[in-house]
Amino acid sequence: MGDKILSHDEALKLVYSVIAVFRTEGKTKITISEVAKNAGISRSTMNSKHEDWVEIRDIIQNNKFSDRVKLASDVIRERTKWQIEAAKLEKEVQNCQDNLSELTDFADSVYKRLLNELHKYVYKARKVPEHMDRESKTLLELQELTKQVEYYEAEIQNLKAKSVKNGTIRVFAKKEVIDVFESKRANLNNLDFLDLTMDALYKLDNYFVGPHPPKVVYVLCGNFASGKSTWIADHAPIHEGINIYFDGTNHSISLRQRIIKHIRKYKTECKIVCVRTFCDVEKCLIRNTSDTRVRYKNSLSDELITCIDENFEEVSVTEGFNEIIIAEGSHV
Repeated sequence: MGDKILSHDEALKLVYSVIAVFRTEGKTKITISEVAKNAGISRSTMNSKHEDWVEIRDIIQNNKFSDRVKLASDVIRERTKWQIEAAKLEKEVQNCQDNLSELTDFADSVYKRLLNELHKYVYKARKVPEHMDRESKTLLELQELTKQVEYYEAEIQNLKAKSVKNGTIRVFAKKEVIDVFESKRANLNNLDFLDLTMDALYKLDNYFVGPHPPKVVYVLCGNFASGKSTWIADHAPIHEGINIYFDGTNHSISLRQRIIKHIRKYKTECKIVCVRTFCDVEKCLIRNTSDTRVRYKNSLSDELITCIDENFEEVSVTEGFNEIIIAEGSHV
C-alpha cells in the first residue's frame, strides 16, 4: 500500500487508531510493519526521527500505555456499541414489520368475515315484521280462495259427469309421487339439496314426454317430518290424468324457482301448486324419532332438521305458483 497524502496529525491519528484496534482485539505483540501496512503509512514515515514517531515506535515495540491509544480505543468501543445497538434496532424494526404484516392479514380476514355477516343481516332485515305479516295474511287469504276454487272445480266435474248419458263414465285421475330424497334414504344426514332436486326433476321429465303430460304438479314445501307425506296420502286429486306430487323440503327460493322454471320449459300451461306444510320444529324433532322412521332408517340428525327450520325461506305469492295451499302438519 503506497503513501497516503495525509498531514502529520492525520497520519498520527490513523496510526494510533490501528494500534487501538490491535489492542482491542487482544493482540499485544505487534510490529511496526503491521501497523504501517494496516494504516497505509510508509516505513520511512514510521521510522522518522520526529519525536512523535519515536514515541509511537516505543509504544509499539515495548507495548506501552498511551493516552492517545486509550482515546482511540474508547472511540472504537463507542462505535462498536452503537453498531450493536443499531443492529438490535434493525432487528426490532424487522420484527415490527413482520408483526404488522400478520396484523394486516388478520385484520383483512376479520373485515371479510364482518362484511359477510353484514350482508347476511342486511338480507334478513329486508323481511321486516310488517312485510312478513302481510305475506302471512296473503297466504291465508289465498288458502281460502284455493279451497273455494277446488270446491267449485269438483262441483263442475260432478255436473259434467251427471250430464253424460252413460253414468258409468268417470274422470280418470292417478297420483304419482316423486320423492326428492328416495335415493338417499340410507344417508339423509349428508345431503346435496341441489343435486338431489335436479335428479328428481330429470325423473319428472319422463311424464312430460308422453302423449298425455300432467296438468298439475304439487310442489311440497316443509321441513322433514312436517306432514308432507301424510298430506299426499290424504289428498284426493281433482284433475283428470296424472297428478304429480314433487315431495321435498324445497326450503329455499332458488330451489323452488328452479323447479318452476323446469316445469314451464316443458309445458307453460301446467298448473303448479305449492303445498306449504307448517309444523313446529319441536314436533318435527319428536316425529323424527318415531318407531316407524327408526325401523325404516329414515331418522335424521336433530342438527339437520333445526338447520332447515332456521334457513327456511318462506313461500311468496310472487314466486310464480298458480296456487299456494297452507297445510297444518298437526298430525302424521
